[in-house]
Amino acid sequence: MYDIVNTSPFIEHPIVDIAQFDAHEFDVTIFEEEQPSNFLNGGVFQKELYCKCLLHKLFTLTKSKIKPFIKYQCDQMKEPIIWLNKFEKLIDLNRDLFDEKDQVIRFDKALVVIELYRELIEKEEAQPNNKFSLEKVKTKLKEYNSYEDKLSYLCEIETEYKQLRPPVLNPHTVPFDEQINLEIEKLNKQEVLKEKARAKGIVNEPTVNTKPLIKLNCNLNYFVDIFYQLSQEKQQLDCTLKDLATYIVSGVIDKEGNPASVDSVYSMLKPSNFEKRPKGHSRFKLE
Repeated sequence: MYDIVNTSPFIEHPIVDIAQFDAHEFDVTIFEEEQPSNFLNGGVFQKELYCKCLLHKLFTLTKSKIKPFIKYQCDQMKEPIIWLNKFEKLIDLNRDLFDEKDQVIRFDKALVVIELYRELIEKEEAQPNNKFSLEKVKTKLKEYNSYEDKLSYLCEIETEYKQLRPPVLNPHTVPFDEQINLEIEKLNKQEVLKEKARAKGIVNEPTVNTKPLIKLNCNLNYFVDIFYQLSQEKQQLDCTLKDLATYIVSGVIDKEGNPASVDSVYSMLKPSNFEKRPKGHSRFKLE
C-alpha cells in the first residue's frame, strides 16, 4: 500500500522512536517492524519514510481525531505554517495514489483543518500584542526557578509593553501592565512568606543534583538492557524496577543530550515489553 509515496519536502518532522520511548496517540511513529524506529539510514533522516508514516497515521485515525492530531503536530513546530503547507502538498501529491473512499474523506477533512489552523496562526501572528498575554506570561514564568529570575522577567515584559503601547483589542479587560503589577505583587508576597518559613526552619530547600551526567553514545534502550540483564536475568540487583529506572535516569542523558523519562525507562525494564529492548546480536552480552 505504501510502496510508492510521493514525498513532500518537510523541514520539521517530529517523530517518536518507539524503541526508546512510549508514543502518544498522535505521535508519528513507524508502523512496520523492518522500518528503522528512529527514521535514520546511515545517520540521515528518511523523509520518504516520514511521509509514509504520516499518511499511515492520517488514514488510521478516526475522522473526529484528525483535528486534534494536526493541532498536536503544530504545537511541536517552530514554524507550524510551513509544516501545514508541506502536509497540504503531501496530500496533493498523493491523491491519485490513495483514492479509496475512506482515504479521500480523510484527505478532505485534513485539508479543511489545515486551512483552519493556518488562518488561526496567521491571525494570531498578525496581532501586535500577541506576546502580551497573561496566560503566555504565566507559562513563561514556569521556565524560571528563582524569585530573582521571575521578577526580572516580569519587569522586562512590563517595560517592553509600556514602551510599545500596542492597541487594546478588548477595552473591558484589565490593562496588561496592571495584570503584570498584580503578578509582581503576588510574587513578592510569596517570597516574604517563604522567607518567614525559612526563618522558622519549616521549609526544606530542594536539594540540587550535583552528580555529573554521563552522555550515551548508543541508543538508550541498549544501555537500559544491561540493567535489565543484571536485574532480571542475572538476579544481581536487589531493587524494584521503578527504583532502578529512577537510578538510571538520574545519571545519564541520551545521545542527543536530552534527559530520559523515568516512565520510558521503566517501560523498557518491564519483562513483558521485550520489543522495547534490543534483540539477538544487537544486545550487549554481559558474558
